[in-house]
Amino acid sequence: MADAFGPTLEGSLNFVGAILKSFHLKRRIKRWSRDDLLRWQNKKLRQLVKLAYKKSAFYRELYDQAGVDINNFVLDDLPTVDKTMLMSNFDRVMTTPKVTLQEVQEFCEARQRNEIPYGHFKGKYLPIKSSGSTGEKGLFVFDKAYFRRMFATMAAHRTKTFMPRGLLNISSAALFSPDEFHLATTMFPRLTPLGTKAVFMSALADIREISDRLNEAQPDVLTGFPSLIEALCNEAAQGHLKIKPGRIDCTGESLSERVRELIEKTFGCAVYNLYGCAESNPIGITHIEGQSYLRVIEDSMILEPVDKELKAVPTGQTSHGCLLTNLHSTVMPIIRYKMNDQIKFLNGEIGKSSIFRIMESVGGREPVMIHMVNRQGQEVLIPPAMLIDLLVEDPDVRAVQLQQKDVGQIRILSTLAAGAHTARAKERISKTVGDYLASRKIEVGANTAKLEIVKRIQPDLLSGKVHGFVKL
Repeated sequence: MADAFGPTLEGSLNFVGAILKSFHLKRRIKRWSRDDLLRWQNKKLRQLVKLAYKKSAFYRELYDQAGVDINNFVLDDLPTVDKTMLMSNFDRVMTTPKVTLQEVQEFCEARQRNEIPYGHFKGKYLPIKSSGSTGEKGLFVFDKAYFRRMFATMAAHRTKTFMPRGLLNISSAALFSPDEFHLATTMFPRLTPLGTKAVFMSALADIREISDRLNEAQPDVLTGFPSLIEALCNEAAQGHLKIKPGRIDCTGESLSERVRELIEKTFGCAVYNLYGCAESNPIGITHIEGQSYLRVIEDSMILEPVDKELKAVPTGQTSHGCLLTNLHSTVMPIIRYKMNDQIKFLNGEIGKSSIFRIMESVGGREPVMIHMVNRQGQEVLIPPAMLIDLLVEDPDVRAVQLQQKDVGQIRILSTLAAGAHTARAKERISKTVGDYLASRKIEVGANTAKLEIVKRIQPDLLSGKVHGFVKL
């Protein structure tokens, strides 16, 4: 779907609009106190809850059963939701009858077959897919206004705007899933103005092929998974990759201090950590260049660190997970949504340096790689998220978990959707894995990839969480 990934007129309008709106947001941020921010946040929360109660049958029933008074409540009064709940009640969650699961899925499938032109669902909405760290597929829908707001928010919260040769002369490159309905892949063309040099590369491609294309593109801005950019550092150390970006944006995985320092040392440029997810973006962004601390974007969402019992975790303590409320998601309300991400808000001087809370780098998204061996006996590193994304695209697949104990071998556990044909699903899953490994020049033998269809993927005994990839 190459037509989806180049500069577009929509990208031009969004880019210029985001820059202009970001000036307003920056002025407001500078004017606000912490109390001003909390009052605004509370106002948006009440508007969202009233909208959800009025127009979403799912939330109306949920709040009625919980005895919530939508005119007089505090955040803790609202029951939590999770991905399974939202996906199994998709049509009832929506605040408009114009968006149904069947129609959205048909739209995505038609785009993947290039049967319809690049654009929006019903001219107004954008579906975003998610598999995430749990390996369970999700589908979320937003409108154009949400994305325009998202672009402006990201611009407003950067410590500086990087435009080395003017607004329309930036060369950029992005390394993500080739599926246009994944968050970063959706954003890239919709924020890339006409006249710029923009290159999209599939993160599934061979690392040497990626290096060759980057050498040709010479991007000013490079965006991708930290694990993949870390692999590019090795390419640069070996002399294969020769680029000089002015900024590198890392997203989709936790960016450790070690990897951040390695990227900065290798490429000699600013490294931004962008924390977000399909359900809400952005959540956090680098607070101070050269540090790993993240500023929480609290004018767009509410993030609650919680323990195993979903009770609030105090500042300075690492959470078991978190609850997310997207204050601007009005088509598909996301209110107190359970996530596995482990976060810690800071106190002390760093924590007091902004009206927004400051947090350490996110846990629960560690960029652990799958280690395979190609036909030449060389080690090949594969980001688990890439393979998970490929597998959950199968309509018969409900969730997957990848496991690895020995280099060169992986075990795949999969649960199937209701009514799925087991033999057919196994054949397709095996073919997907085999084709992908073959594309990375990995010989597929009897023990290379073992597939098991299971009724339930067991959670980790210590954390109680289900992970998409487990290192045994």
